[in-house]
Amino acid sequence: PEVAPGQWTALISASDTYGCDCSDHVAVIRLLIKDGRIPVDSTSAGETALWRACFMGHPERARVLLLEGHADHTIANRGGDTPLAIARRKGRQGCVRLLEVREQVS
Repeated sequence: PEVAPGQWTALISASDTYGCDCSDHVAVIRLLIKDGRIPVDSTSAGETALWRACFMGHPERARVLLLEGHADHTIANRGGDTPLAIARRKGRQGCVRLLEVREQVS
């Protein structure tokens, strides 16, 4: 489901935050997933929590979303970019490696 314009879910926010202690956000993501939040909600631009984590270059957050939250790595935003495509474009090598491995096993 799409979130209203200008609104983000807690899971999307925790996946995106720039310049913060990553271990705290990974813990928040785990708690949200354990609480039943699933990473399929998207921003008004069609960006999922996994997409935002890859855009910002957070491979640890992306790994938790993929492995524990079963995030779909094939969902593209409204511009047609998948998490892998945006990670490549932004030079987020940790996310690129993670998603390339994920695509090989899918």
